[in-house]
Amino acid sequence: MIADKKNGMSIPDRTHAELVAEIMTLRKHLAETEEDNRRLQQRCQDIKAIGAGEDEKYGLIAVDITDQKDIKLQLPHSHKMEEVEAMAGVIAHDLNNILSSMIGYTELAMDEPDEKERLYDLQQVMRSCDRAKSLVSRIISLSGGVNVDMQPVDLSILVMGTDPEQKTPGGSGERILLVDDDEMLVKLGRGMLMKLGYTVSEAADSSLALRMFMENPEAYDLVITDMTMPGMNGLELAREIRNIRTDIPTILCTGYSELVDEEKAKQEGFNCFIQKPLHIRELAVAVRDVLAGQKTWK
Repeated sequence: MIADKKNGMSIPDRTHAELVAEIMTLRKHLAETEEDNRRLQQRCQDIKAIGAGEDEKYGLIAVDITDQKDIKLQLPHSHKMEEVEAMAGVIAHDLNNILSSMIGYTELAMDEPDEKERLYDLQQVMRSCDRAKSLVSRIISLSGGVNVDMQPVDLSILVMGTDPEQKTPGGSGERILLVDDDEMLVKLGRGMLMKLGYTVSEAADSSLALRMFMENPEAYDLVITDMTMPGMNGLELAREIRNIRTDIPTILCTGYSELVDEEKAKQEGFNCFIQKPLHIRELAVAVRDVLAGQKTWK
């Protein structure tokens, strides 16, 4: 932006107040320039004298920083989205565990003749509901607040295998090592497998599970392990177990993991891959097929 010499005075002759007034006029003109219907943001970079004598002019050099300011305004939202994305895997894993316990304990309660045991199963469902409520609060706090439309759910619609005409395959005392870092799920899995007729040893820690297996490798007919656990994950645990006993059948059960899918589990030597949340009949069929030596991969 160029301003002509005014009233015959050169820049050195101009008073400070006059120069400031001229500069502010130029800056106001720049700021009001519209680009794509946006107010142009600019930074005054330099003021220089151009020419001399009667032809003397002075120039104001400004830099358009509109896009820079737009980016800065977007940064807080961008950081928030990155935080949400980073938490997505954790939330998916937790949610699958919660759904697994809700579905599993509901199935057990629907088929439990003993009133005391049925009450215990329903109490576990309520505990899972509380965990789900806490998880929703975490999601809302990350998103900055959202409206949640709560709708009642008929759990009987979610539960499979409740048809009395549909036979669920069971066991005959086969010994299973069950590993999951979620204490509620490990208890649920134990209850399901025992109901199906299996003998179950459980571990809520992968290191503990490995020690149990090392102490007596021949004490187990099958190992069922979760994927995402502190310390050793399910893949690492299975490798260590197979180093001790190569012929032990293994099932990988997971709700969410970026590290593994069905194909990866197959490559790692697992006999079966089960996705959480699962139903008791799904678990029963998988365990029966693996123990019978039947092909479980499509």
